[in-house]
Amino acid sequence: MSDRESIPSGAIHWELRLLRGLELTSVHQLKVLRQLRKLANDASLQLIRLDLDSSDRPTLVFAGTFTGFQRIRTLRKTHQLTTLLQLPVKDVAPIDGEPDAAAPSPPITLPAQSPETLIYQSFAMLVQAHPPLEVIDRFQHLIVDTHNIQDLKLKATLDQIVLAKNAPTVFPQFLLHCCLIVIDFWQLDPKAHPFIPQLVACFDHLPSPGYKQARAVHRLRELVAEFLKTEQYTILHRIAQIYQPTPIADHHPLGALLGRYPFLYKTLLLNDESDYEQQQTVRYLYTRHQERYEFQLNRFVTYQARLADIARARQLSQGAGRVIRREKNPTLLSDRELATALRHFWDKRPGRETSKELAQRLRFGISHFSSYASFKAQLHQYLIHSLPSSSPYPMSNQLQTYLHNILPRYDQRRPDESLSLRTATKLLGLLMIEKDNNPDHYRFIEAVANLGATYTIGMLMKLTLLSPPLVPELEKRLTRLFLHYQTFPPQDVAWLIQVLENYQLASSIYRGSVDLSPLSHLLHVKTNAQRST
Repeated sequence: MSDRESIPSGAIHWELRLLRGLELTSVHQLKVLRQLRKLANDASLQLIRLDLDSSDRPTLVFAGTFTGFQRIRTLRKTHQLTTLLQLPVKDVAPIDGEPDAAAPSPPITLPAQSPETLIYQSFAMLVQAHPPLEVIDRFQHLIVDTHNIQDLKLKATLDQIVLAKNAPTVFPQFLLHCCLIVIDFWQLDPKAHPFIPQLVACFDHLPSPGYKQARAVHRLRELVAEFLKTEQYTILHRIAQIYQPTPIADHHPLGALLGRYPFLYKTLLLNDESDYEQQQTVRYLYTRHQERYEFQLNRFVTYQARLADIARARQLSQGAGRVIRREKNPTLLSDRELATALRHFWDKRPGRETSKELAQRLRFGISHFSSYASFKAQLHQYLIHSLPSSSPYPMSNQLQTYLHNILPRYDQRRPDESLSLRTATKLLGLLMIEKDNNPDHYRFIEAVANLGATYTIGMLMKLTLLSPPLVPELEKRLTRLFLHYQTFPPQDVAWLIQVLENYQLASSIYRGSVDLSPLSHLLHVKTNAQRST
């Protein structure tokens, strides 16, 4: 490891074991070490080695002060360490029989590192040692402008990469990884978030490759220009969009609202070449934005419940009531639309089964159906259970006909979980687009236009409650719609914004950790108020 110091006298050796196999590169090991130094308040903490068991589950062995070890172990016992390190920590334990630190262990020797790894390490150390503006300046000079480079050894290492035969193939992922090392560190500090779009903006104005430049400089500029045409740059640009939230306005396209919808991140920010660093970046982005949304939603619902209490108190006492802080609606739905959606998705009522409970009863009772045909009939009733009966739109009849024609050769057989999943998948295909090159979704638009986004999303959510493996597929299809309309102005795709907002709300209620207990009180207060009038 770089910046390794001699192990202090009296050090304790301990290990940090992970739950599953992960590729911990030297850059990531360095990052974990520095995070643990801060958490343990132990600047002398050293990483001794990385061990792998038969299942490739890593164990990191450290040496440091006993007090620091106790701090880390306490964080593990209180289930905070996994969140803080963003790693699946299984255990933290002392190691018996390790050599005493009175005879300091020599620094671990790593195998010869590739030029790419040396660049990664350089950026990892740079971003931790210097303020964001200086990091951006050095990145600009090294990668984009290719002049005024302070570290000539680093430049020589970069030259090896760009002059290699496989440079056109590996350079896009290499450059994305360099950027993500910086972004991954900055995203832990809210004050550094505004600098993430600035880093990506370095690619907005590229110099001409030129013919009088040195061969390595000319090649680097060519590769960076080609980088702007790759999927890796698209991903990087989307990350910058998320960290530069744009208020909804007529002159901003739908794509500018990406940051509002964490369920789109996995599909839009990851690809087949995504490495561990990129997956960690996206996982952190998702967690941060989802938790903030759920927190704001809880605050708004609590605020509405308090308003209802105050209004009720005024009716009873004719008093002025209390003044409370106003909370903003965290969605792009109107307050009335949000209230309707909350009542529909949060369906906890005394003496009434929720959508989750109905789905579980149908899913776990599938083996009790005498035939697949009877299962489909019950599935039809489950799906239309909460649809508005007054609507002239014939969704119920369409579903019934479509279900009748699904896999008719199995109608007399007993259904099973596999058959249920196949059925739910085909029902999803009834509404949502199935192929990128054929975005035919007229049925979906028709359903939204006639039933409204809340009831349409509610029906799709029922499918995912019955068959949870459908969730990624549903989110992929919503992502395809988002991509198809991403250049449209918001006023032209108001229906799709309604869909995305309703799905974000429903997925937070059904699969998130949002606390909507104040909603029960709010509905109770409003029901009593209606009865008294």
